[in-house]
Amino acid sequence: MTRAELLDYLRTIPAVDTHVHMGSLPAFGESPSGFVSDISPGPYRGVSGLEDLLRSVYLGGLLNSVAPGRKLAAGLEELGDCGPVRTLDTALEELYGRGLAAVPDPEEYRAVSRQVEANYRNFFGWGGEVLGRSGVASYLKPVRTEYLEGIAKQPVRELSGIDCHPILRIEDLISRADPSITLDELENRIRRAFELVDTLGIRSLKHALAYRRPLAISAVERAEALAAPGTRREEDYLLQIIFSEAADRGLAFQIHTGMADLDDSRPAQLEALIRRYPALKFVLLHTYPFHAEAAVLARGYSNVYLDAAWLAILSPALLGRVLSDWIGFVPLSRIMLSSDATFPEELYGAWSIMRERLATTLIDLISAGAVAPQSVERCAFDLLRGNALRLYGLAGSPHPNSSRS
Repeated sequence: MTRAELLDYLRTIPAVDTHVHMGSLPAFGESPSGFVSDISPGPYRGVSGLEDLLRSVYLGGLLNSVAPGRKLAAGLEELGDCGPVRTLDTALEELYGRGLAAVPDPEEYRAVSRQVEANYRNFFGWGGEVLGRSGVASYLKPVRTEYLEGIAKQPVRELSGIDCHPILRIEDLISRADPSITLDELENRIRRAFELVDTLGIRSLKHALAYRRPLAISAVERAEALAAPGTRREEDYLLQIIFSEAADRGLAFQIHTGMADLDDSRPAQLEALIRRYPALKFVLLHTYPFHAEAAVLARGYSNVYLDAAWLAILSPALLGRVLSDWIGFVPLSRIMLSSDATFPEELYGAWSIMRERLATTLIDLISAGAVAPQSVERCAFDLLRGNALRLYGLAGSPHPNSSRS
């Protein structure tokens, strides 16, 4: 099989994107709890043109770092062909017929902006069309408790024709926005959240605590937590409750590793938890620059999974290197790919990059004798769909010969 033939096959697989922040655009609004799209199932409004996509979380952050207060064209020129630029450029070329080269040209820029504004008037319809064209059949979206409360009252389908599976972010469950809240009230908050998990059939939780604290969690008794309100000791006690409840239900638990405070985000900090909760499925997101460390955990523990979320957007070359290190070292059934995209065009570009990099990586591994030619299609199918269906208990066939179901 040639790379071109394999890439054609990859494009037929209805992928499951296992980590998507769909709608997390500053233009849609933010609150102290996060983006509006994290706490409400919609509708989302506020995108008025191309600049709102350029000022998105990933690309906008880079533009602000290299060219604060300068024109967009100058910032894009300085960034060059870095991951977020290439991701959006790919999508604009294929979806709008004009890439980021249109930015310096006022007429071209206005033309793309008018198209963006028109498409985002019906965000759910446009998003569904884009995901369909990208070959993504369903996605998992991390949300806050308020989002789940909303869909419990009135079920919605976020993007037309695409299945959205919410996963619960747990940071708010252990936070003390109000210093007067009691430990009893925090425990009740967790209990109510798991009632929603049960009612709605939620299959995964998520936390990104590595942005503000170490991943390791100490064993803490309730009396210790009661005596230390607002401290990490109390947090650890509450996290133990959450991990135990999730393990009892056999849930997956996505955890942000790497790409944060480097001292706090090493996957190895989770090893004691992985041993303590063998029924819990730990999904290590991102992992860079600790992808080898994460791979050792996934190879050694049957309840550890790896998700290359965000890497396609950060750097296509980086994604290829990580996949080359994982495939053949880690059991294939424990590896997944996802975009970590925040809006439809970003997801489209990320999946175009993921398929291209995966095709190149698999062909290289065949040449190196690390992947058998006869198993490459099954390998590709599992990475893009089958593994996610099995891990998260999603509907659909996990077998390549039924990939359209």
